[in-house]
Amino acid sequence: HFPHLGSWKVQLIASDISTAILKQAHSGRYGQHEINRGLPPALLQKYFQPFGNQWQTRDDIPRMVEFRQINLTETFAPMPPMDII
Repeated sequence: HFPHLGSWKVQLIASDISTAILKQAHSGRYGQHEINRGLPPALLQKYFQPFGNQWQTRDDIPRMVEFRQINLTETFAPMPPMDII
């Protein structure tokens, strides 16, 4: 969506209260039902590959993401400066 950012080093922080959801997100594997919940076909082709009866994110995607268990209703560790939230 942002071709002009192609030379940038992009890092993402993914947070959830659920360790199970974070584990699934870290694995990058999603079932067809999850994929069908709003992911346009062009993005599916660009960022995913078939993995058995599931879909797997490309190998470079999880390397850009730091997965953190955070309960947003409680106090949590300070976050680094961010450009987009």
